[in-house]
Amino acid sequence: MRALFFLVLFSSQLIACGGSSSSDDVKKISCTGFTSPNISVSVLDSQSDESLNTARVDIIYADSTAASIEATYESQMKAYVGLLPSEEYKSLAVVVSADNYHTSVSKHQALVEDTSCGAKNTLAVTVHLCATGTACI
Repeated sequence: MRALFFLVLFSSQLIACGGSSSSDDVKKISCTGFTSPNISVSVLDSQSDESLNTARVDIIYADSTAASIEATYESQMKAYVGLLPSEEYKSLAVVVSADNYHTSVSKHQALVEDTSCGAKNTLAVTVHLCATGTACI
């Protein structure tokens, strides 16, 4: 009986000294990583600002042996997307062409990859195309 009394007494002391029967511990948050370097090119009509989904978007890398890529159109994003190479390059050119529009060439600095937790690593570019036979800005 005396042993049972000491067992009950000491078990209550263990709970009071940090032991717990409940799991109210702080939840640990882990890093979800970062996305691969990528590009998102929005192609718009310069007069109406409507998205053009029939354009061709080529990404050309300067100072790199990486092959150029053709970005693919993602209808949910209303943008042309593509992965950027992991090898180093100093700049890239975005060449956009579409039927009945003037071709556009824009130059951009290389995307510096951010390896911090949750980084998006997206180079977002907006290109306005001017329809042939019109005077637009």
